[in-house]
Amino acid sequence: MIGLLGVVCMYAGVAGTVSVATPWISSSDSKQHIDYVWRVYHGELPRWEDGLRYPAFTTSGYSGRQAASANPPLFYVVHAPFVGPLLARGNLHAAIGVGRVINLLIGVGCIAALAWGGWLMAGRRRALFAVAVPALGVLMYRFTRLNQDYALDPLLVLFSTLSLILSYKLVYKGPNKKLLVWLVLLSCAGMLTKVPYILFVGLNLLAVGLHYLIRYKHNLKKVIFQTAGVSVLVVAAITITSGWFYYLWNYKTNGSPLQSSPLDYSGGRSFQSLSDVLLGSKLWGLVYAGYARYLEVSLAVLSFCIAGCLSLSRKELKGLIGGPKRRSVLAIFALAWLGVSVIQIKLAFGYGSINFRYLLSALLPMGLLFSFGLLQFRNMRGQLVTLAACALGVSSLMGLMRGHLGKLHGDTAANGLPGMIVTLLLLLFAAGTVLLSWSLFKLSDSYGSK
Repeated sequence: MIGLLGVVCMYAGVAGTVSVATPWISSSDSKQHIDYVWRVYHGELPRWEDGLRYPAFTTSGYSGRQAASANPPLFYVVHAPFVGPLLARGNLHAAIGVGRVINLLIGVGCIAALAWGGWLMAGRRRALFAVAVPALGVLMYRFTRLNQDYALDPLLVLFSTLSLILSYKLVYKGPNKKLLVWLVLLSCAGMLTKVPYILFVGLNLLAVGLHYLIRYKHNLKKVIFQTAGVSVLVVAAITITSGWFYYLWNYKTNGSPLQSSPLDYSGGRSFQSLSDVLLGSKLWGLVYAGYARYLEVSLAVLSFCIAGCLSLSRKELKGLIGGPKRRSVLAIFALAWLGVSVIQIKLAFGYGSINFRYLLSALLPMGLLFSFGLLQFRNMRGQLVTLAACALGVSSLMGLMRGHLGKLHGDTAANGLPGMIVTLLLLLFAAGTVLLSWSLFKLSDSYGSK
């Protein structure tokens, strides 16, 4: 618990600094999301052709498109009761500030979910991984800076992480009544957040199928029948709760359930063929360059992770892979990472972009892999994880400073907030680093160095 408190402090220190020191409206994406909250607060759902309706944007001469209208409304429904009244009173900056706080709280929820995933997957060293996995996950650069664009990704990451935990449970226990209820609820909530969650619905159903395949391996007909029954229930629940949105707001607009914009809309970007995407350096850079703000930090963390993984003996590897249920869960986690990478390729093809943010739904597999590699250096007593997490956080902070600490205070003051907030957040990050270091040392020491 002390270690997790340290992770929360480190995350709040970095993501909080991003929240107070970046402009309240840093991009057109921020306007889209704010306008969506405004519309939901007034009992409406925006369409692409509506443009932006929030008065502060229309009176400033910017109506533009409503690109966020492709997203289902759950994220905006969560924000509307708290952010909407401030928007109604014209307190735009206060409204965004409250929205960023809500996103930070969702980020803390992600820490809890990642800790749970680390605990389940690590066997004898579960307490150690319950601290290391969220430390390395939430301090990745793109996750800590999500508030810069008032993005809905924290909620998607939370649901995706819980979905992978549910896959673990489904493989080991099967879809009993309790897990079936959670499967339906999580599937509906995820699909009401963003369409890429469909990948995790598929992985949950795969987990159901794998459980039945292991349990009834000599009765394929029963495996198919049982899996199909669960799948029909889940698909029916999704169709009822969010199918209307994808059909009426997206498909009826332009013929695609995935987007609200015209299919030939470029957004000012150049067309990218599939070969341009697959052979481009930006796509392959996601493998090694997106974990930190600076390439050198990403490469250092990744190199130590790979070195740790390569140090595995054949006996250790066999123990890691385990039996059929363990192998099934590992395959699902690997497919999650591969799946979000395929979704990134799909989003980049045509007039899209390449961004590590699209991979954040696989934060649990990423955190597990990095934790496992870095914790293989057992004589370090977990301090490689501390160093890596600290380096990830500091690189994000340095990206905001751009050479001098005074810039953070100046940017915070420009947002109408006291510069002292930044000092307190940086101290919070430092205190969290100490707590994380102490926790990992004590937990590693209890398992021994060999």
